[in-house]
Amino acid sequence: MKKKSKRTMAKFFAFLLFLSLAFLLLEEGKAVEDRVSKPGVYKGYSQPVYEEWVRISQYVPVRDGTKLAVDLFRPRQEGKPVSDPLPLIWTHNRYHRARFTEEGKLVTILDMNGWLQTILKHGYIVASVDVRGGGASYGTRAGPFTPAEALDAYDITEWFAAQPWCDGNIGMYGGSYLGITQYTAAGTAPPHLKAIIPLVSMFDLYSFV
Repeated sequence: MKKKSKRTMAKFFAFLLFLSLAFLLLEEGKAVEDRVSKPGVYKGYSQPVYEEWVRISQYVPVRDGTKLAVDLFRPRQEGKPVSDPLPLIWTHNRYHRARFTEEGKLVTILDMNGWLQTILKHGYIVASVDVRGGGASYGTRAGPFTPAEALDAYDITEWFAAQPWCDGNIGMYGGSYLGITQYTAAGTAPPHLKAIIPLVSMFDLYSFV
């Protein structure tokens, strides 16, 4: 009688286990179906982590001593920048990383590219750097897309990666001139540059010239 009872209990628990697994598989399948990633629509993959951020402006010297103007936007909690190391995306900006309107209002890269605010909320640091000879950066411009500008991108990328608030995963973003600077940066092979997102930017400079 005891053996029969044990077999019955074993079958019962096996049935419960089967139902549990089936439920989990259904829920997982539902979660996959709820994931959408296409132009203008993104849901089901991750949730915003932060609601606030802080802008920090500073100069960063590159290998020849030229100081480049940098805007950093870091997620903030309780009034302070998040100390946990986070990934970072940045742009090498020919068109000024920030400016003032005639009314005296400050316009930053976040105002010009609203999607960057979403990136910040999902746990990234965002940066914009004036190229040498442009914006608030020191140095002179010898021409478009120079070797010096490419090496500046290498130095800035590695400087970001070495900071305690960065986890070493660096990407770049931007369009037009800001897209081509990504190609030239990638051409110098910075060890911590993991991805580039060039938009509306020509690839064949020879044909362009």
